[in-house]
Amino acid sequence: MNQRGQSILEVLVAMGLLAIGVMAFAFSSKLTTTGIRNVASVSARDRAVSTLILNIRSNPKLYQVTNVPVGTLAPNGKLVSENLLSNLPLAWSKNFVGPVDQCVSCAGRMGYVIQPVDTLPGMFQITVRVTSSDLYSGARRDYQFLATLN
Repeated sequence: MNQRGQSILEVLVAMGLLAIGVMAFAFSSKLTTTGIRNVASVSARDRAVSTLILNIRSNPKLYQVTNVPVGTLAPNGKLVSENLLSNLPLAWSKNFVGPVDQCVSCAGRMGYVIQPVDTLPGMFQITVRVTSSDLYSGARRDYQFLATLN
């Protein structure tokens, strides 16, 4: 028999396969966009933290130092550093790092505590805390390092 064209079944199968391919492409495109947005936010966070850490390391005398040693408990039973880090005074975003009142809509918050280390005279533990509602809800990251104030 001389057959011209495709049967209705062949056309339906081809359309189904094409629809699956288009849906897979759309889904992967959405994942890529979300991934790029997260990478940009992480990059901004890391840049802001690096700048703050470099500034503290280069001249720690300019920054507020608490006289309460590392590991000291506050009256509420929490570490003093936890109490101090619960109210982060700096806001950050891709293009801004500064006081919270200058960028209330910024998704990120950042702060630091400098405390003396009893077991190492002249050494101070610096804790930088960063949070971001852009990345994951309630996500926070602490960076700790030691410095001298000579």
